Amino acid sequence: MNGDFFRPKTIRNLPQRVAAKLEASEAGMRVAYGGTSWRFKLLVSMGQIIQLLPGQTVTIVGVEDTSTLIIEV
Repeated sequence: MNGDFFRPKTIRNLPQRVAAKLEASEAGMRVAYGGTSWRFKLLVSMGQIIQLLPGQTVTIVGVEDTSTLIIEV
């Protein structure tokens, strides 16, 4: 049995912030970067109101796992 399966996911911060664009897909909003699209989680402070729109530029600040990016607006 793999013990990694039960560990909580950690965020790996990128050494440098990277700009990317949001795009709409059948699965919902995704981040377009590196020739593909990625799932994402939005890093926000409590009480912030954020509006996400296709074509909007966002900043990739970290990686949660092999298919999920952490972004800021």
